Formats: sequence, C-alpha cells, structure tokens
Amino acid sequence: MKEKTDQKNRAPWIVIGILLLILVSLIGYVLVTGVPDDTKTSAYEIPHPDVILQMTTYEDILDSLYKENPLDLSSVKITDSLYTTEIGYFDPVTCKQTETLPVETDNITDYIQTVDHMLTDEELRRTYGNGGLAETTTIFGTWITNLTCTKDSDQFVISLQRDKLVLSGELSASTLRAINTWKKIIPERIALEREDFYR
Repeated sequence: MKEKTDQKNRAPWIVIGILLLILVSLIGYVLVTGVPDDTKTSAYEIPHPDVILQMTTYEDILDSLYKENPLDLSSVKITDSLYTTEIGYFDPVTCKQTETLPVETDNITDYIQTVDHMLTDEELRRTYGNGGLAETTTIFGTWITNLTCTKDSDQFVISLQRDKLVLSGELSASTLRAINTWKKIIPERIALEREDFYR
C-alpha cells in the first residue's frame, strides 16, 4: 500500500522532470542554432532619405554589390533593367517648350550616351528650337535595375530604383541582418553626393 502511495507521489515529479528536460533541450537548441526563422518577407523597401539619386551614385551602389559584396552574396547578376527619361527642348525667345523626345534603354552606358547626344546634338537643336537656339534639359525619368541574388539558401531579387530599394523573396533572419547593415551604407553614399551637389 505504501509503495503505491510513493508511486503516486513521484508521478507529478516525473512529469515535471520530463517537462524541464524538454525546456532545457529547447533552450540549448536555440542557443546553438539561433532563433527559429520566422522573419520572412516578400517586399522590403528602403526609401532614400529626401533625395533623388544622381547617376554616379546609382552606379556606385550597383557596383558595390559586385566589388564590395556587402551582403556576402554567393552570386549576383542583373536580370533586367530599364532606364527612361525625356529630353525637353525649349525656345529661349518664346520661353516655351517646343518638343520632348523619349529615351529608353536597357543599360546605363547606352542611357548616358543617348542622353548626352540628345542634349548636345546641333541638328536636334535646330529642328526643335528656333534655328538652333533651343535649350535642352533632362526631364525626370525612371531607372530600375533588377538583380537576382543568392545568399546561403536564400534567393531573392534586389530592385534598385531611382528613389527606393525593393527586395522581394523569402529572406531569412541572417539575410535581413546583412541587409540592415548594408542600409547604413546607402545614406552615407547619398550624403557624399549631396555634399558634392551643394558645394
């Protein structure tokens, strides 16, 4: 009879011991592997603070992904890109815009060359502005470069645009940490751009 009573008294302690063992095991697992990954996201935006990127800074941020590899990517490649703007022609005599011509290319080099040509071409200035007196300007356009990236087991797309950065895909906690660190570099680069602009 006493033996059965002792068994009944020990039963709760056995259950408590098992629960404690499970708890200790879970704590140990988290300490070794990190917090279970539930920080997935499909869109992660980083707006540039109060600035529209200039082309040199835009190229610099793109180049950094390859040369500096701040995200420790195992692979990165441009999958598609689109650069658009309009060149405006103005008649300085009438102070009116006489024409706008579109520019649309799929790479930075062609974009820069095309814009430079259209801004300075004498024949276009004669055609669209009072016998060659036309003044030209670049009207705000859009720049989008999409890069497919791989980091560890994560695959995601970085879309660098003129006014923001968008990340799409399944991002693990470690990738998000790397991105948060990288975010700090972008305002620094923009700050240098603004300093040059206002100098």
